[in-house]
Formats: sequence, structure tokens, C-alpha cells
Amino acid sequence: IVFKKNIHDKWGVDITPLLCSTEKFVGNNNFKDGFFSAFSMDRLELFAPCSGETQSSFVESKIAGDTDLIFVHRLNSYFPVFAINSKLPPIAFDLDDVEHKKWFRDLSLPPFWFGKLVYYLHLPLLFFGEMRAVRRSAITFVCSDKDRRYLNIINPNVNVRVLPNSVDFPDKPSSRRRPNVLLFVGTYTYFPNVEAAERLINRIFPLIKIGAPEAELWLVGNKIENIP
Repeated sequence: IVFKKNIHDKWGVDITPLLCSTEKFVGNNNFKDGFFSAFSMDRLELFAPCSGETQSSFVESKIAGDTDLIFVHRLNSYFPVFAINSKLPPIAFDLDDVEHKKWFRDLSLPPFWFGKLVYYLHLPLLFFGEMRAVRRSAITFVCSDKDRRYLNIINPNVNVRVLPNSVDFPDKPSSRRRPNVLLFVGTYTYFPNVEAAERLINRIFPLIKIGAPEAELWLVGNKIENIP
């Protein structure tokens, strides 16, 4: 009900949300699990919750008939669409972040342990799954021109557009600005933002205060209570 109201308030349209449960992901708890999951997309953590027969049947039953457009939000939601063999209406795919590149970046970050090496084996599955989704979609959205160029080099004939995750700053700064304020805006449901906020509080801002005792640090965003 809340979701329906929010959509109506924001976009002025009435919708009927239909919800389907996801599969429980047991997890790759050891080296063996991590190794064998590299050979089956439905065993990858990204795909597993949406890879069951329940999800595929649900999606297929709901798009039958007069569906004009399918909007798929991110790669993990694409799995039920992969399982449908019948003719589909056009698909708009909000990829957002290129997942195999993100996976590689995350693996490159500390901490490091020997078993972590096996997760590099997941990259080919993520790559080919992603390319399959992009080729199957009428239009794919990414958040940077760099990602658009990257996908177009690999798939020259696909339709990739940029929807940047950013805000245009005004040409002239507001006259209401306050001096010596350090502002950090983010969602604190995202762990890297929580980690960055903690680093600001505990390591960086104390050094700033030494040189500018009147300085203030403002942390703005939802779930601020997630910062310990």
C-alpha cells in the first residue's frame, strides 16, 4: 500500500504491485561451493534469489497478454526473463552499474584471503550473463558515459543510454552558504558510505579541527543511525 501511494504521489499514476517471493540463498560457504558456483548462473549469489521456477513462472504469467514494456531493474532481476522462451515485448534494462567490473573492483579491495581467489572464477559467468541481457534488451541504461562506451565496444549494435547518478550544480553558489562546513551526502544503507563517514569522523575531521576549530561536519542522508 505504501509503495502504491508513493508511486501515485511522485508520478501521478495508479499501479497494482504484484509481489513474488525470492529463493533463499544458502551461500558459498567454502572453497568447493565457490568453485562449482562459477559454472552455473543460478548458483551465483547475484542470480540465485531470482532463479527458481517460482520466479520464472510468476513473471511469465504476469506479462502474458497486453504487456507493452518490461522494465528490468539491475542484472539480478533479469534471471526470470532469461527463462522465458516465448516472444516478449520490448525490454528496458536499467543495468546501472556494470556488474562484472564492479565484482572485479570489489575483489581487488582488502581484506585478502586465499579462498577469495576462487571468486575471480565468477567473472566469466557475470560477463556473459550481462552481455546476454544487454543484447536482449531494446534499451539499456547505465550511469556513466564510460560504461556506455565500454558496452558499445563489446556490443556495437546495442542501444545503451546514460542516466547519470548525479546532480547539476548551479553556476553561482548560494549566498546562504555557511563557511567552514564539510558536507557529506549519501545513503547509509550502502556500506562503503558508512565506512567513509566513519573515516571522516574518526580520522579526517579531527585533523581539520586542529587547523580550523570552528569547522563543522554535516552527515546527511537516510539511515544515519547505521553509522556506529
